[in-house]
Amino acid sequence: MNKLLATLLVVSLGISSSFADAKVFKEKFKAQVEEAKAKVTMISVEEAFKMMEENKDLIVIDVRTKEEVADWGYPKWDKYKNISRGRLEPDLGKSDLVVDDTIMVFCKTGSRAALAGVTLQEYGFKNVVVVDGGMESWIEKNYPSVD
Repeated sequence: MNKLLATLLVVSLGISSSFADAKVFKEKFKAQVEEAKAKVTMISVEEAFKMMEENKDLIVIDVRTKEEVADWGYPKWDKYKNISRGRLEPDLGKSDLVVDDTIMVFCKTGSRAALAGVTLQEYGFKNVVVVDGGMESWIEKNYPSVD
């Protein structure tokens, strides 16, 4: 009986510890996103749509995974590229992007896009904007997209 209680105690401590870590990780991520949003130019989906109407040379980079793109669709745009956030740094060299390009970054909600926007700036890109609200807001506004 004592062994069973000791085992349950150890297991429960491990579980509560992992939940505590998960909460800390979530808070850390939120803080990183807020810090990133302060470093990049965040725009609304309305501003993004207007910018797309005015600048046909604009490049849209979607940092969602291929699965998310398949599930949610993507903004209808001739110069659209899907480079997932997890592959952004290694794939920049083969992306044909140049640091003077005007780049609009999308994700599902704007969080990963903000982190990607900071990365692009760190790599020397000068004209980067991030769509706050991402594809969720784009779809809500019924803006042109590809399913």
